[in-house]
Amino acid sequence: MFQNECQGHKPFPNCNSCFLIGPTGPVGPTGPTGPAAATIVVGTTTTGAPGTEASVINTGTSSNAIFNFTIPAGATGSTGATGATGGVGPTEPYTSVKYKENAGNKGKETHLNI
Repeated sequence: MFQNECQGHKPFPNCNSCFLIGPTGPVGPTGPTGPAAATIVVGTTTTGAPGTEASVINTGTSSNAIFNFTIPAGATGSTGATGATGGVGPTEPYTSVKYKENAGNKGKETHLNI
């Protein structure tokens, strides 16, 4: 049995874009096995100099690729804004040490918190 496929046009044979659909044919034979799929492995990734081009080099074969990448570093950015002042640090535990820079009681007395 044939079906007329005209999709709203003039019926076959007056339409050039129309065709007849016949019954489904038998399944064909299995084709030959194709070649093995290629493999891709990432090898190394290296940082290149700023302003240079990125590159990828295959150090393997066309069917067993090993890609080594070189990616350039970005240019140094501008200095950022000064951050807020930090809070007061811890005050304990500490040890207070007194010492005199000169011998005798006439020297300058200094206190160190360690």
